Amino acid sequence: MPRTRDPEQTRARLLEAAASVLLEVGPTFSLETVAHAAGVSKGGLLHHFPNREALVLELARDLNRRFMNRVAAVHGNSVTPPGAWLRAYIEVSFQEDAQERSLIVALSPLLDSVQMLDRLGPELGEATQAARMDGIPVGRAQAVRLACDGYWSGQFIHATRLDTAEAAALKEELIAWTR
Repeated sequence: MPRTRDPEQTRARLLEAAASVLLEVGPTFSLETVAHAAGVSKGGLLHHFPNREALVLELARDLNRRFMNRVAAVHGNSVTPPGAWLRAYIEVSFQEDAQERSLIVALSPLLDSVQMLDRLGPELGEATQAARMDGIPVGRAQAVRLACDGYWSGQFIHATRLDTAEAAALKEELIAWTR
């Protein structure tokens, strides 16, 4: 990889390398392996992420940002009728992304403390706030959002997975709740 002095590009390369290494090696990955995969020194990695926990947290934040960016892309930037943001959230929640799923499964054991999850709180709260502001009754808005989150997380546990017809029926019901 070509070297760059652009801090944002370096951070992006480090996150990409960390995701690849995490998928390949699992939760026991080392910072040295990530630095090597990104084509930077360990000191360069530590400049951007002072420790392994900071790198793991940023990986989780990056996954959340990507998800929210996909919701924003589906939603669009124009003024929309009530429930439009939630319909975009539903759409993205029901999309299958095997690489994202694999990365979340690999990352999950590393987010094992209440303190780490609390540090993710502000980013994870964005969906709660957006649902609150979507123009439909707040209880219904949060029920739709939480149902999407439950459906999405249920896909990681074989016993709670819905078949294709059930998933389609759930999606249509949730969409109906946003109108």
